[in-house]
Amino acid sequence: MKEILSKLDIKTCIIILLFCVSGVFFTMYMLGGDNHRKEIKQLQKKNKELQKEKERLQSEFVVIMDSISADSLKIVKLNQELFEVNKKLTKKEDDLKKSEDELKNMKNSYDKTKKEIEKLKTQPIKRTGSELLQSIKEKTK
Repeated sequence: MKEILSKLDIKTCIIILLFCVSGVFFTMYMLGGDNHRKEIKQLQKKNKELQKEKERLQSEFVVIMDSISADSLKIVKLNQELFEVNKKLTKKEDDLKKSEDELKNMKNSYDKTKKEIEKLKTQPIKRTGSELLQSIKEKTK
């Protein structure tokens, strides 16, 4: 063995050393590769689970969006109905106010006429001569 080592120069020693180091790294890679393979399988499994969850959530999203769309249509319809009811209510309130004003005017006219009648009952108009003739002409027209 001494003879073999003495015949080797520095280049050959470095090449043999590099070859040994490469062999060690190759062996470590081959033996340590199982951890990476297991980790890759776990990640692939997790990825499949996440894909299934994504698909489930997407289907739920579609259902929810359909529900929101239907609810939005109902809201629009109810808003239109509310607008129509408010419009009718405003019209009825205006009619009520007009009726109240007419009633108030009629009541005032009634009160005024009643006062005049009471006044004439207590203090009848006494006309004589030309006033009496004029009054008779006006009432007979």
